[in-house]
Amino acid sequence: MEKIHASKFTAQILFVLIIGFKSATAQHDHSTHDHSAGTPHEHKADPPHGGVLKDIGKYHLEVVFEPMVPEEKLNVYILKASLKTATIEGVSGTVQLNYKDGSHKEYTLQALKNEKLFCTPADMVQPFVCIITIKIKDKLYTANAEYKGFGK
Repeated sequence: MEKIHASKFTAQILFVLIIGFKSATAQHDHSTHDHSAGTPHEHKADPPHGGVLKDIGKYHLEVVFEPMVPEEKLNVYILKASLKTATIEGVSGTVQLNYKDGSHKEYTLQALKNEKLFCTPADMVQPFVCIITIKIKDKLYTANAEYKGFGK
């Protein structure tokens, strides 16, 4: 068995660390703030459930795609301005998935433990744009989110 020299081993470790750092910084999501000229640069706190934040006025929606779980594949959390989870008692909603081929499916969001709304789309392979409509205290809020899918 060939011995690994310390310098070769160190180079391999550095390579792994650099690749990991590039991967982590490449996944930085700019959807929660603006980089245009003259706009103050402000980062909001990271979404508490690892999803994508959508501003809907008084509230934020956090959309979390979980394609590998058997149920609850598309989750919607309603968050206060502080990004703390808001109560969803009496909240209802729908999600329309618009696929690239022009087809679309609509799902009614279900509540889970007064914590989140969710649905389980049948096709989480193909990319889609979802239009989320939430009704809170007789007021409608709408947001769009893009899912990249696993398709070709």
